[in-house]
Amino acid sequence: MAPKGLRRRNRRYEQKTNDISCTARFAFIQKIAEKWGKELKISRTSEPIGGLSVADQFTVHIAFGDVPYIVLGAKGVGRTEKEAESNSAWNLMSFFQQYLTLPTMVGLRRKWANAEKEIEEAVEVCRVIEETMNSEQFCQLRMVPIFSISPPEKAWARLLRLESRRLFAERKLLNSSLISTTDAQNTVLTQHHQRTNAKKRSFDVGDVSDGEGPTSRKRNKSCQVNTALDAFIQLDDRDDYDEDGLHITYISPLTTSSSSSSSVVCLEEDTDNIGSNGEATFSRQLDNAHPFLNIAKSSLSPSSRSTSRSYNNDYIIGGGTIQELSSPGERALIGVHFNVAAIPIAGKVREYRDKYPHDFAALDCEIWRHFEHNRQSDAVFKWKMDVRSILLAEFRTAFPHQNVELFAVGSTINGCGSYNSDMDLCLHISMGAEKMYPSERTYAVKTLHRLNSIIRGKPSLRRIVRRSEVIPAKVPIIKMALHPPYEGLELDVNVNNIAGIYNSHLIHHYSLLDQRFPAVCLLVKHWAITNGIGDASAGSFNSYSLILLVLHYFQCGVKPAVLPNLQYLYPDKFGCMPPLNELNLFQTLQRLPPRMQNNQSIGELLIGFFHYYAAFDFENVAISMRDACMFSRANMAPEASIYRVFIEEPFDGKNTARCVTKSYTIGRIRHAFKQARDAFSKFPPSLQRINVNA
Repeated sequence: MAPKGLRRRNRRYEQKTNDISCTARFAFIQKIAEKWGKELKISRTSEPIGGLSVADQFTVHIAFGDVPYIVLGAKGVGRTEKEAESNSAWNLMSFFQQYLTLPTMVGLRRKWANAEKEIEEAVEVCRVIEETMNSEQFCQLRMVPIFSISPPEKAWARLLRLESRRLFAERKLLNSSLISTTDAQNTVLTQHHQRTNAKKRSFDVGDVSDGEGPTSRKRNKSCQVNTALDAFIQLDDRDDYDEDGLHITYISPLTTSSSSSSSVVCLEEDTDNIGSNGEATFSRQLDNAHPFLNIAKSSLSPSSRSTSRSYNNDYIIGGGTIQELSSPGERALIGVHFNVAAIPIAGKVREYRDKYPHDFAALDCEIWRHFEHNRQSDAVFKWKMDVRSILLAEFRTAFPHQNVELFAVGSTINGCGSYNSDMDLCLHISMGAEKMYPSERTYAVKTLHRLNSIIRGKPSLRRIVRRSEVIPAKVPIIKMALHPPYEGLELDVNVNNIAGIYNSHLIHHYSLLDQRFPAVCLLVKHWAITNGIGDASAGSFNSYSLILLVLHYFQCGVKPAVLPNLQYLYPDKFGCMPPLNELNLFQTLQRLPPRMQNNQSIGELLIGFFHYYAAFDFENVAISMRDACMFSRANMAPEASIYRVFIEEPFDGKNTARCVTKSYTIGRIRHAFKQARDAFSKFPPSLQRINVNA
């Protein structure tokens, strides 16, 4: 989902261009209730803004459902009552964006209450939510007047949201026909580069937070109903909203601590007649209960506290239990674990190739041509290294009493970069000074701010660096734009993120082993950009995660494997973190074990990649790059459940896909993989069918 500021700008723009009145927008909510057949509850409140202003702030809560069964709600805040009503309609519409296609959303935003066909699809979403809440996994709990009890836990809310979106996605995506594709522009990488830079947030020094981990203020809690106030909605002070003001009444089964069987806490009496005894009974039931959910075969119970990783040979792939059956010879020889779920893929690809032999040969040529036209050339690499050398000399004079090194990392080094990609640099400063700070991240942020001050105050650096800005992200960086002759290059510099140095070194050597690997990586990154799943700032994959997905498929998704596990074969070089001065990008790996070679064409590998991940169960299975295998997520630490995809970084063990936290994002990712798979199943193969131009 786009950042809140961008959504506000889009909202104001559409308000001006479409000329839809606030009343007409609120009629959209009423139309939803009418077609859904639900009673619409509305609560309007106002309160002084405070300060010198005497104006009031108006808040409108809306909810669908017959009290006490509230299914879906939203709120809007504005300077007038009409504006608040309009904003509640906007927030409700943004909720449907998580389910509906882009053309449907465009129709809704243009016509609002007059979008008959689109509203029918939105109502279908509502029915799926209601169906999910009434399923065996989410038995409906009757809501009662507000008590001094906590609302349902956030983990339940996430699971309900996940299940409802999964049901809706299965209904829509499996029955949808392939949409027509348009020619992609040759400059798509450049356009994405410009869009990404335009969307980067600016931070002041005062915005820097030294705390670790993501905030917890973006998950929904329950919307509770006060039947004593004419069935108007009243929210507990503890309730918070997501960034769109949406909330769902999350209903979950409860298991009492004295029994192992699942039971549902319900009140038999009507809510209008609830007295102190009923309140006490209900409170006691909730106090003695703890959550238990078992969706499919994934155990994400909040009571689980195991942090160990279980390497079980049984994996949940594509909705069923799959046994990992890698041959002992290949596993022992090159350290890869073949996923038996991928066995049918090779046959499907061969059948498709035999159906379109000439088009398939043309596809192979297209992929190689795409690689040659877009890859980083030796001249561009040398140009970037010249910039690195200039900056290193300047940084060493800026930190005269410390041992300073500057390493190029990421796509510049790993062999999978494009000609116009930025250069990522890691500033490695000798350890010791950071001990006065509570964490390495705090030290990195402080060092970057110090470096930023030096850049702005040192004339020799000002002649090179045109603009610099500290961005205190999960991995803090300083972003730089340069003066001519380097004006086409932008830099992202981090401090002491040495895992990036080692993983760039590792991926570089994988690229040297087989040219099909960097060629497919570059094309997959291009495809992800054009299909909206290649932007980490929007909650989807970053480039590194996409490369690791290709690497995992080349090791575990084909037989024989295209690439061995270098961390298994060369533990002294890649299985540990040797001194940085011992890393050699261009050394030849000796004594690769003799093995059966994979002779699939690059087109077959690309199509197999889409087949593999179109059926991959990201919710229940994690990918280990270090061990070239998969493992169940059931026994992972509870905090890992917020990630919709888990790809283990080969050196520090962290999740490289930690930006993918939204259920609707993983739905969009699955849809993109399935769409690409279908494009290479029903029609003659061509890169234009997946919005990529050679």
